[in-house]
Amino acid sequence: RFRHCGGTRCWASPPAHEVRHLSRFRAWESAGRCHSSCATSGMTQHQVPPSTLPHHKLIAYQVAIEFATAVGALRITESRLREQARKSTIGCVLNIAEGAGRRSRADKSRVYAIALGELCEAAAAVELAIALRACNASEAHTSLQIAVRVKDLLSRLIK
Repeated sequence: RFRHCGGTRCWASPPAHEVRHLSRFRAWESAGRCHSSCATSGMTQHQVPPSTLPHHKLIAYQVAIEFATAVGALRITESRLREQARKSTIGCVLNIAEGAGRRSRADKSRVYAIALGELCEAAAAVELAIALRACNASEAHTSLQIAVRVKDLLSRLIK
């Protein structure tokens, strides 16, 4: 009774008046579409389901990714500071993701506290780069503002 429309399953049954007339039903069936709205516009393709990973639901994770992007875009000329800022930022983001996957409140708090420490370390590396004039100060201040947002969000997650 049911046919596929455009590669997706259409659960619309044919109109009753078309089923009564076998010739119309066969024409309808051979057209490859179940009903007129599918024939004119096609069925909506199924969207890829949103991620079910727990860290994707956290705003802190999303803002930490934004911070990592900002740090990655900074052109820190001092290689040790650049590496330290990037490593600490990576540690922060990964610890937030790990904390989201933990079950107990104590485990979550412990891992989020580590993420906060990594964030502070990354922010200190950026501040030191500003002090040594090893990067563009305005871009660095923008990344530090994002770091403050991450800090505020992490502080609420640590209980």
